[in-house]
Amino acid sequence: MPRVNFRNGPSCDTKSFLRQHALTVLFLLFGSTVAFGQGPSPSYFHDLGSEIPWAECAAYQPGGSSQKIPFIPAIVTDPLRAPAGTQGYSQDVRFDSHLVFVGEGHAETESNTKAVPDVDGSVALMTFQSTSSATFEERVMTLAQRGAVAVAVFPKERSVFYPLLKSERMKEFKDLVPVIGLSHDTARRLFAAHSPLGEQDLQRWVEGGEVPRLERLVPKLRCFFEGRFRRLESPNIVLLSRQNAIDEGEAAELLRINERSVAFLLDAFDDTGVTWTKSPTVYFRGHDAKVFYTLHWGAGLADATGSYLLYSEQPDFGLVVHEHTHSLFDRLWGETVSFLTEGLAMYAQAQATDPMLCHRRTRELRENGVSVPLETLLEHDIGTPGKATDFGYPAAGSFIEFLLQQGGMSKFEELYREAQPGRNPDLGELLLKIYGASPSDLEAAWISWLADIDASETE
Repeated sequence: MPRVNFRNGPSCDTKSFLRQHALTVLFLLFGSTVAFGQGPSPSYFHDLGSEIPWAECAAYQPGGSSQKIPFIPAIVTDPLRAPAGTQGYSQDVRFDSHLVFVGEGHAETESNTKAVPDVDGSVALMTFQSTSSATFEERVMTLAQRGAVAVAVFPKERSVFYPLLKSERMKEFKDLVPVIGLSHDTARRLFAAHSPLGEQDLQRWVEGGEVPRLERLVPKLRCFFEGRFRRLESPNIVLLSRQNAIDEGEAAELLRINERSVAFLLDAFDDTGVTWTKSPTVYFRGHDAKVFYTLHWGAGLADATGSYLLYSEQPDFGLVVHEHTHSLFDRLWGETVSFLTEGLAMYAQAQATDPMLCHRRTRELRENGVSVPLETLLEHDIGTPGKATDFGYPAAGSFIEFLLQQGGMSKFEELYREAQPGRNPDLGELLLKIYGASPSDLEAAWISWLADIDASETE
């Protein structure tokens, strides 16, 4: 199934979020319907009306009054994609402490004469935007090392905020404390709870004025969400799931299906010398839970860290094979361009479920006037909503099988490795170099090959 890697900056409003991150397509393999990625919109978890049974947060006053605080956890992307503070789904998150506003959250500099106040034993409240060169990860680590029990971060501008903590932006980054993302409107309510002039102070700062006073706020912040998932293991899989969402019997069956998928992949790609590294597979019941815990839309997400899958009443072997193919080859050969990684995963999924799956669907789409030139598909980010993705998933799977039959796995591995994003590859030139034919010639040969397959199927 489709996957989308969120690689851009973490702060944006709803419209730009959908545009920048190309909200993943849930491709109902392979019916006639294509729907946008399923799950709540970016504003859902920041809405006061949303009730999240596995999470709650409140700001409360000395007199006993309190306000609901909607939030989304910041996601640590490595070594396991999981909410900050859960230590890779091994512990619940719970904190209850004073709230200290620390501005941008970095230490005093020449451009910032206001020293960050004491945060030891407190929740540090800071803005995502910073005038310093420090990364978001560095500022979080600094606050954690100074004793903050948690960090709450909000966007300075009026927008929804979904924070990601990426180790590649700070090699020494460690998951030390919970980090939660608040909307700008929630931050405004916290300032209003602190002082009659709190909202004005925040607004003045937004408009380019002086930063509000860095100090302990009157309200305290109390927050909890489930982060300790049930853990089941087999020789090749660590399966994680929320106990209140997936019962033990269901989890055991999912573990069996995942173990079976690894056996299938090791057999199917035996000629590559492939080996499997025992890795986590995390399951969520419902798109809302998957978005909350991973910030990913759609049924599946997989990379070198593991697989993150949706569970809908019964195990989907094809989906498991598809996502484990991504994990396997991300670890084995590294990342590559979308057309090749999705094509290989679709090829594996078809081999595991229905060898004609991609070929049949490609033919059906072409017969209905849904067709995209190969040269366009080579450059397309499959998963972006539109015709190129509708056609791209099955076509990529079919074309990869064609390449494997024409040149074997060794040539395909060369293509895959040469097409890694860091090399800024021209996939058309690589095809000419490795297979001795231009994309247009290969496309013509592929279409002819497809016709022969169709003819043999109908005989």
